Amino acid sequence: MKASLSHYIDLARRKGRTDEQIIKNLVEAGWDETTAQAALAEDDGLLPPPPPPNQPEHAYQSRSAALTADKPGVVKVVSYRSTAGLEYLITFISLWVAAMSLASVMHSLIDTLVGNSDSFYEGIATFATSAMLVSLPIFIFMFLRLKKREIGEPVIRTDPSRKAAVQLTLIITFVIALGRTAYWIYQLMNVGNMPLVGNASYLSETLHALVTVGVSGLIFGYYWVDDHRKIED
Repeated sequence: MKASLSHYIDLARRKGRTDEQIIKNLVEAGWDETTAQAALAEDDGLLPPPPPPNQPEHAYQSRSAALTADKPGVVKVVSYRSTAGLEYLITFISLWVAAMSLASVMHSLIDTLVGNSDSFYEGIATFATSAMLVSLPIFIFMFLRLKKREIGEPVIRTDPSRKAAVQLTLIITFVIALGRTAYWIYQLMNVGNMPLVGNASYLSETLHALVTVGVSGLIFGYYWVDDHRKIED
């Protein structure tokens, strides 16, 4: 157990933690302050604090694997999908389905309002509504569950599955918003001498663009900010 304590101190110092921060983390994890100070005097020491003497060693190894994932120079002995990683994947899959379904329903409503009888979205509106009713509650439940867990255990935000899902979501929503904005500008440039006000076709394209860019932009904006939020020690 002393080797685990020394290892933590060495890695924490490499990451730039001060001695006061190291002692505080160890005491909060259940270590005696005198023991922590003595270990600091003996050795140099990123991992979550090792478990106190009354906890099993595997708890330390599990948390260590989560933090050392994707770190240069660190070799993982065993690679597997963590429970938190699976929950993040379920959350993002339900988010993607809910977002696409919501956008489809809104597109269908726009076509109905402007009197577009040849609407692609009208044919899938019922299915989109059903998909949204199923996926949206799942997303809300999983989102709130993981947010609550992140507050008490910020390290799970470094889970590889979460990082991959966030990056994929940012790329997809950015490409969708960029492409739809470019297409709307293209439509605007081809209006010619037709009046913008009262032009049902242009109004329809504008509303469709607002829905697509709005939904994509909200998702992109939230996860862009959230992903750049500093993880508390």
